[in-house]
Amino acid sequence: MKTNFSLLFYMKKQKNYQTGAAPIYLRITVNGKRSKVTTGRSCDPATWNIISGRCNGKKEEVKSFNAYLDSLQHKVFDAHRQLAEKDEPITAERLRDHFQGKKEKQRTLIDVFKDQYLRSWFPALPSYQTFNNRLKRLSEALKAFAAHCFATCVPSGSNHDVSLLDSFPIITCSGERKAKVATKITDKGYCATKSLFYHGLKLHALAFSLPNKMPFPAKIVITPASENDLNVFKKDWGNISNRTFYGDKIYIDAKFFEDLSVNSNSLMLTPVKVVKGQPEIIEQRDKEANDMFSKAVSTVRQPKE
Repeated sequence: MKTNFSLLFYMKKQKNYQTGAAPIYLRITVNGKRSKVTTGRSCDPATWNIISGRCNGKKEEVKSFNAYLDSLQHKVFDAHRQLAEKDEPITAERLRDHFQGKKEKQRTLIDVFKDQYLRSWFPALPSYQTFNNRLKRLSEALKAFAAHCFATCVPSGSNHDVSLLDSFPIITCSGERKAKVATKITDKGYCATKSLFYHGLKLHALAFSLPNKMPFPAKIVITPASENDLNVFKKDWGNISNRTFYGDKIYIDAKFFEDLSVNSNSLMLTPVKVVKGQPEIIEQRDKEANDMFSKAVSTVRQPKE
């Protein structure tokens, strides 16, 4: 496989550099993609030759310095030759790791497919980090696009008078580990369905009912994992009028939903929650009716689960 390959030794001064020797780096470029590594050596800027990429002078320490850079260059060329002889894909990162003696991770079929096929189809395919940065810059546009789809692509047959409520976890790591991903917007929460403590986010959904089909998500709110579902409903959807909501037991708040029914003509239906300390005779008397009501509510919510 033919590659455009070049090396460059260059001096890199720190932002706060004032005087003294500065570190020398080696840049490897393959097909326009770069990888750099420190040589572990420094040089006085007054004696560094930018054109030759070597130090000027005839002293023994200068000759030793330049000989060391020559040896690094030979190692990189040798690494390039070895990869070419094996007909393996050559990248700046692989050359850097190969000449440094780093062991390469076991390549998977996906890695081979990516290098031998995807690179030929998409030669300008960005790195994983670049792709993530582009997604971050597009986040507001994607949010607006999703909102537009929710507002304009509602399926025919959707019951706008009935909404189903639920949430599910977006897990970045288990609760037993120390969170490192997106720590500014995530925290630790508990998922009762999975009986799991976790770090991450929580997606809250309000969906229109569709008979015998998956509900259509009309609104979505994403919060830190610890956010209570009922609090989200009160804050974001508590002013919706003329609607019947179906939720689980987390949405039980008699006073709030009595006021919602009176002021907004909206009704919240949830499975019946057993009242602690209730006399057993009353619990047994109401059990059958409560079970039937809870089953009816769960049947309506079942498609989204």
